[in-house]
Amino acid sequence: MHRPSQLVAVLLFLSPAAARAAPAVAETATATLTQTPSPAAAATMPPPASAEREDPGADHALLSPTALTQPAGTVTGSLYEVFGAGLTYGIVDRLQLTAIAVAPLDGYTRVVANLKVQALRLGRLRLAIDGGLTYRHGQESYDGPPENPPAAEADGPETTLTPHLGATLTGCLDDGCHSNLNATALARLNIESGQSSSVDLYYAASLINRMSEHTKLVLEVVAVSSGGAANLAVTPGAALRVFWKHLSGDAGFLFVPYTNNQQTTSYFPLPYISVSARL
Repeated sequence: MHRPSQLVAVLLFLSPAAARAAPAVAETATATLTQTPSPAAAATMPPPASAEREDPGADHALLSPTALTQPAGTVTGSLYEVFGAGLTYGIVDRLQLTAIAVAPLDGYTRVVANLKVQALRLGRLRLAIDGGLTYRHGQESYDGPPENPPAAEADGPETTLTPHLGATLTGCLDDGCHSNLNATALARLNIESGQSSSVDLYYAASLINRMSEHTKLVLEVVAVSSGGAANLAVTPGAALRVFWKHLSGDAGFLFVPYTNNQQTTSYFPLPYISVSARL
């Protein structure tokens, strides 16, 4: 990282000594010193390249968002292992539109549309508002014991519309916001047959820490509450991110909760890989 203000300080410190030690070159040293940018001029130099422009995956951790957005006019495609695929378009700086198709692993096909706007940018704080809609169609698949089948669906496949609204607060830990802390709260309203049926609450916290020029450590905890705190499902995750200006990839694990026959919750380490490419 360039530190022009430190360079100016070193020059200011060394030049008088050089002038005293070599009077013959004092005039040259003085001329050189006067051409050196002052701290005020150094402060006007361009800031470090931002994470939004250097990392195509900067707008998300693993499963949760950050308050960062894709640059204006860019299209970014993402693959979330076997879970789904999405496209994000940067409409303008701080405003993006995302469409995601989710694989029907549980018998339901889902398509998600989401609009994110970075509503606040204050120092190293960023606040983004997310809003959108999820279309779900299908019938729940059952892979449990045959002696305990679920009740038959009299009406066949169901269709559900789920509008959602939430906010994400990001605190940047460096000037380019490559390292950051994130907190998300989001509500999803489930609508079946034109009537509201339930509200799901979604919480997430994540830490993204830049370790080198092209690598980051991503830590995340996601919690989803369906019908009250008693049904709270918590999913931790950790991954290593490798990124360049047009390509970013995460490889790690999601620790998926499941309840065994003794009604105790355990966590299954599920390998997780995602790739984001800026077209």
